[in-house]
Amino acid sequence: MLFVTCSKLIAKSLSRTDQPSTIVAYLSLTMMVPSGLALFFVWQTPTLMQLLLTVAIGFMGSCGHMLLTTAYKIADISAVEPVVFARLVWAAIVGWFMFAEFPGLWIWIGGALIVAASTWLARHESRERRRKEKAA
Repeated sequence: MLFVTCSKLIAKSLSRTDQPSTIVAYLSLTMMVPSGLALFFVWQTPTLMQLLLTVAIGFMGSCGHMLLTTAYKIADISAVEPVVFARLVWAAIVGWFMFAEFPGLWIWIGGALIVAASTWLARHESRERRRKEKAA
């Protein structure tokens, strides 16, 4: 989680000077090194179908990363992240319908904490913004 947070902060910082495609390339190359090192220990030659699926996942992931980096360029991270957390809800729904997996107690507790923290942060940021506007 620490590395994910760092990558988001780096993406936000770089979005002031670089294009989203450049940022995605930097972060992808950075992640390729540790992932590539792990391959030496667990490599199995993929089938053609696995290779095609891997390429499709990589393409879709890159598209999603581009959209998220563009969102970081336009808005503050605190405004973007609550929307990103919605994927947890979608993951639970898809898991339930496609795989008959119902989220356990800890998933609900973690989700409630995330929603509560995101709501508090959004309200806090909104109050701070209004306070600064009144002071100016």
